Amino acid sequence: MLLDVTSFPGAILLMFFCTFLGPKYAGTDSDIDGASFYTPLPGEGGSGGDKINSDASLPAFEEAGHISKLTFWWLNSLMKKGGEKTLEDKDIPQLRREDRAEMCYLMFMEQLKNKQKKKQSSDSPSILLTIFLWQWKPILISGFFALIKVLTLSTGPLFLRAFILIAEGKETFKYEGYALTGGLFLTECLESLSERQWFFQTRLIGLQVRSFLSAAIYQKQLKLSNSERGTYSPGQILGFVTIDAYKIGEYPYWFHQIWSTSLQLCLALLIIYYSLGLVTIAALLVVILTVVANSPLGKLQHKYQKMLMETQDKRLKAFTEALTNMKILKLYAWEIHFKNVLERLRKDEFQWLLSILLQGLYVVQPGEKVAICGEVGSGKSTLLAAILGEVPYDNGLVQVHGKIAYVSQTAWIPTGTIQENILFGSAMDPYRYREAIEKCALVKDLEMLPFGDQNEIGERGVNLSCGQKQRVQLARALYQDADVYLPDDPFSAVDAHTATNLYNEYVMGALSAKTVILVTHQVDFLPVIDSVLLMSEGEILQAGTYDQMMHSSQEFQVDLVNAHNATVGSERKPEHDSTQKSKILKGEIQKIYTEEQLTETSGRQLIKKEEREMGDTGLKPYLQ
Repeated sequence: MLLDVTSFPGAILLMFFCTFLGPKYAGTDSDIDGASFYTPLPGEGGSGGDKINSDASLPAFEEAGHISKLTFWWLNSLMKKGGEKTLEDKDIPQLRREDRAEMCYLMFMEQLKNKQKKKQSSDSPSILLTIFLWQWKPILISGFFALIKVLTLSTGPLFLRAFILIAEGKETFKYEGYALTGGLFLTECLESLSERQWFFQTRLIGLQVRSFLSAAIYQKQLKLSNSERGTYSPGQILGFVTIDAYKIGEYPYWFHQIWSTSLQLCLALLIIYYSLGLVTIAALLVVILTVVANSPLGKLQHKYQKMLMETQDKRLKAFTEALTNMKILKLYAWEIHFKNVLERLRKDEFQWLLSILLQGLYVVQPGEKVAICGEVGSGKSTLLAAILGEVPYDNGLVQVHGKIAYVSQTAWIPTGTIQENILFGSAMDPYRYREAIEKCALVKDLEMLPFGDQNEIGERGVNLSCGQKQRVQLARALYQDADVYLPDDPFSAVDAHTATNLYNEYVMGALSAKTVILVTHQVDFLPVIDSVLLMSEGEILQAGTYDQMMHSSQEFQVDLVNAHNATVGSERKPEHDSTQKSKILKGEIQKIYTEEQLTETSGRQLIKKEEREMGDTGLKPYLQ
């Protein structure tokens, strides 16, 4: 398919024309004068001495031309100055007049008054609709850039298909390859420019909306009556400015993101249908099922977000009231009490915030390694049991995709040979079987046994050590070739050298492409883990990478890492009072014990086969 390359220059010119076709508040709206709406505070004086209202030095963005605004060339002077020296307040350019809070508030109030006059009603007009009528031109311009970005992004597969046809010798004309190369270059440039302008324009709209909302909230606060002040505390008002106004300012970006993503999905389905035909229906069904499967997570996240907002309001309210009445708190010595109240509210807020963040954490990607740490009895094994469905949970949702292999903390070994324990009913695959034995460091153990992997294991593995039973269990899980592995502290039953070897060969080697959720007390393994969960009293206190946890979590650093290092250091301390003679005696005793074990087990299995005789018994059984 040959794309119409000549349409791109026209699209670029159209973008240049539409980019900066917006309201020029400073020069075009002569009917609105900021001074007519603004009354200076006592002692402030006129605007002549106001540094902000001074137009002696205009911002570089306001003086920039169309090309400079499109390519952000106007930022070069500031970046160059920042490279030469440390920037100071005087080096930062002022905002444009239409971006300042005063002007934004005046423009919105003017729009609100005009709408109220046209409506001729005592009811207050819709704030949301007024914001849209005020910012409709910038919203349409940013939407145009979002549309250009989606269209140019969707042409990539079409270009690829055209290049494949050329490679197969199906050229439409002689220089089609050069034309497609030029068209692809222009498309990528157009995509990059439109995406940057889309982001910049929506952030600029958000800045103006936040500025006007902050000013409006401030003006409204000055007019509150005594009864209304009891309804809205200073903490709530502070939350309106710092949280709610910010989220409303982010809405223009996400508004375009919603429809542009839907349009991009539709275009992708059309391109797939054009290339593959009816197979597109299968892809569409997968998308629909994914959306339906994620809807419970969306509802859960909305619930957590609502609770987080409520806890934030409570904390801000208590914090503001404590600061306002600090003299009374000092007089009655209530500092410790209010400190405990604020810490409790902050902890509640952190728990809900962590619940929101962990929505993404539990969607573990294939090949990701997650470690669960904590003190004894903190709920690590219970969390794995909840993932397996063995433990009921009050709320939340657990979704596991693929086959699960679980390695329990206490090794479970049924009666049978070592080979039967590893295969566990699966068909014999010599390559996988050999890999499982090698990765679990069982080669030397099998060589020591008289019958190798055909050596029979007694009930609960009585003739194997704890470390051997644990490694047999790990080999059984590895041989199953599952998608998700849940090892519950598998290295606690082996020595430090074997644990390091198992971690490198088993977890990071054999399971490199698998998803692993590992419960461990071995802090030495955590730096290479993708994510670390710190648990205490059945709750996840904090989550992040090892470096993030070391810097942000006092419990992780002191109670876990430092305590582990101190324990390991004391264990590795050499015993100077031990003599060479005692070491020799210990070695001789161990050698004699090993020889006795081999002598006892050589030539016979632990479980004797039942004796049988064949032949005619005659009448002897009946006579007895």
